[in-house]
Amino acid sequence: MRLIANVKPYVLANHPEYEKLKDAGALFTDPHTKKNATTRLWSAGGGENGEGGHIDFTSAAGFKWWYDGVKKLRQQGIDCIWNDNNEYTITDDEWECALDLPSLDIPDNAKGRPQVGLWGRGLHTELHGKASHDALVDNDPHLRPFILTRSATAGTMRYACSSWSGDNVTSWSNMRGANALSLTAGMCLMQCYGHDIGGFEGPQPSPELLLRWVQQGIYSSRFAINCFKTGEDNSIGDVIEPWMYPEITHLVRKTIKRRYALIPYIYSLMLKSHLEAVPPQRWTGWGYEADPEVWTREVLDGETQYWLGDALLIGGVFEPGQSKASVYLPKATQEDEGYVNTNSPYEYLPAGKWVALDAEWHGAGIPVLAKVGSAIPVGRDVQVLSPGEVVNPADLPLDDFRAVEIFPPKGDSEGKWYENVWYEDDGVSSVTKNKISCYTLAYSTTTSDVLVRFKRDEASGFETPWKNLVVVLPSGDVRVVTDEQGNGLPDIERDAQGRKRFQLG
Repeated sequence: MRLIANVKPYVLANHPEYEKLKDAGALFTDPHTKKNATTRLWSAGGGENGEGGHIDFTSAAGFKWWYDGVKKLRQQGIDCIWNDNNEYTITDDEWECALDLPSLDIPDNAKGRPQVGLWGRGLHTELHGKASHDALVDNDPHLRPFILTRSATAGTMRYACSSWSGDNVTSWSNMRGANALSLTAGMCLMQCYGHDIGGFEGPQPSPELLLRWVQQGIYSSRFAINCFKTGEDNSIGDVIEPWMYPEITHLVRKTIKRRYALIPYIYSLMLKSHLEAVPPQRWTGWGYEADPEVWTREVLDGETQYWLGDALLIGGVFEPGQSKASVYLPKATQEDEGYVNTNSPYEYLPAGKWVALDAEWHGAGIPVLAKVGSAIPVGRDVQVLSPGEVVNPADLPLDDFRAVEIFPPKGDSEGKWYENVWYEDDGVSSVTKNKISCYTLAYSTTTSDVLVRFKRDEASGFETPWKNLVVVLPSGDVRVVTDEQGNGLPDIERDAQGRKRFQLG
């Protein structure tokens, strides 16, 4: 278990170091009083507020105080930092910044404008991220830092690698609208992004809504159940827990275990994001811009379906009591070979069509379709130890199993090979020492065989704990998997879904 501290860029007047910060000039200045700016601040208690002030990160004193505080938290065992409430929703744009942080490069035309204003809000959110980031990096130079931030400008993501949509409300419409937010965030370089599963505020989700939200949430970069539901007396009330409804706990568990299994695929998408700035979650028309249907409102708004990487098209159910879901299957060219329904009845479906799919909330779940010719790497369906970890106090299993789920065409590919690439690293090394390796699985088909070839490129110096690869065919595919020369691969025990599996190497 890793610990993350939720910290906010302001201090209440009853904070033991408030007076010290005032005296050091670490808070904004109110130009009307020439004293430290004060305002009402949230978090004086369960739903309560109190007087205090915001940290001025353009001040050397404010930046250093925050940096030292985060460094101390890390030394006391906090692994990650959660920069919260950092939109700088201050009460007066005329509050003035110190602008004496030595590392701050102030344009000449801004040196005479110390007022916070709009530019200052964005600047402070970024400097907030930088202060937390630098403290973690300087304390553990060999480890990559993890900063979660509630707000960000374009530059903030250099320091904070993850964000989310803030305080959503428990409702079907909030679950639906969140998908569009993810797609927009990805285009804004906030690519490790997600939402508070089940709703941060509002009533408790029904069993159906909770399960639907978990089913949707596992196909995003950030998956977290988080809430702050206050009671009628404004005190902290109920929380959302995965096991809160015993009648669906087994379904929630099954869904979360699928999330664990998908981590190699999602993690590879995050490495691609790091290398190329390509978002893991993508609009349905990404790469299919010539298809006129992707420009219709039903597809364009991004609320009901999206791509997760190149392989998986994710749909959803956004109203209670629905047992069917409509998904549009985009088509790039006339050569597009369609999709495989990863849920029962596992049929092949043509591209360029709307389809209505079975989607019982306690049955198949939300629609998930795989593009024909694609493949996804998967691992164990439990938490595993990152390859770069040097200690294992929880006795976690090693990340020494890797399978690739492939989605070949139903018939003969007539010599065409489908090539799929994914990336892996040790999971913990800093960006200056990180070594990213590349793995390629290609396959071709006949009516009776699936031919595969595998390339392991570990020239970076990173070598995976797993040494063999398992190839998994879609449900109902009874073909045999062979190597490129036609030699049959060992057929191993089928998985719980009844899919055929073959040992490669």
